Amino acid sequence: MLLEGLLVAWFTGFRKVIVETDCAHAVTCINSSLKASSALGVINNIRELCNQQWKVQFGQVQREANCATDNMANLVVASWYVDVVRFNLPPRSIIFAVRDDLISSSL
Repeated sequence: MLLEGLLVAWFTGFRKVIVETDCAHAVTCINSSLKASSALGVINNIRELCNQQWKVQFGQVQREANCATDNMANLVVASWYVDVVRFNLPPRSIIFAVRDDLISSSL
């Protein structure tokens, strides 16, 4: 999903992007200078895309502080028949998740 999100950001015209994930291994692999094996070709694809004319920063967040993102991902999974779901405004269902994320990240 990281690659797909980056492609959407690139083709939408965003040129400064911060990617946060709760997968520490993904962040480590992407930020590593070592060449990924062919089994991890998606890592090489992400790196190649990030080498375009834009700034992409990767970071890890704790799963407990990522409720809003998880909630939005579940909304997208419920819309499985489309390739991309774009929210112009936050869905009402995530308001409490955002609040919970803010509280847990400040602890």
